Amino acid sequence: MCECPKGTVPDPDPHTKCVGVVACTVDKDCPGNAICDSSRRCTCPEPNVGSDCRRKYSHSPRGAQEITKALNIVLLYYFF
Repeated sequence: MCECPKGTVPDPDPHTKCVGVVACTVDKDCPGNAICDSSRRCTCPEPNVGSDCRRKYSHSPRGAQEITKALNIVLLYYFF
């Protein structure tokens, strides 16, 4: 069984790597989308990942469509 050493937590699992625990008093003390739990440690809720606690990039077609729409609006504003 693989475990992280004391004072660290799995990121995303102990087989991959372990990272130091970030102490906090409020959510703003934590990186990215992490939240300050009752133990005063920053925890990264799913679907966020990594030491910066962000969502992985989605390759969904809908995401691409939304980006295209936003670019078209910017281009229309700029040229007209």
